[in-house]
Amino acid sequence: DSLDQAIREIIGMDADAVHERFTKFVQAHPNLASHQIKFLDLLQNHIAKFGSIKTDDLYEPPFTTLHSDSLDGLFEQSLADELFEIIGSFQANSD
Repeated sequence: DSLDQAIREIIGMDADAVHERFTKFVQAHPNLASHQIKFLDLLQNHIAKFGSIKTDDLYEPPFTTLHSDSLDGLFEQSLADELFEIIGSFQANSD
């Protein structure tokens, strides 16, 4: 709900919770390239700071600095789909 989103925007998200979800992704895909890891770091930092991320924001700087197509250009489709699931888990309407 909007109150939950407002609180997340004010206090952010627990950095450890964010890191844990992304660490599982990295461990499941040990062959990620350095630019993919850097993108994940940007994403984690944004979610920890703001509590979530809108899909549209993924296609704006700083997420387009590593590839003009952002996540879609950096990751093959199956990995991108997994990342969108992780991102979705941080949305305000998630429990």
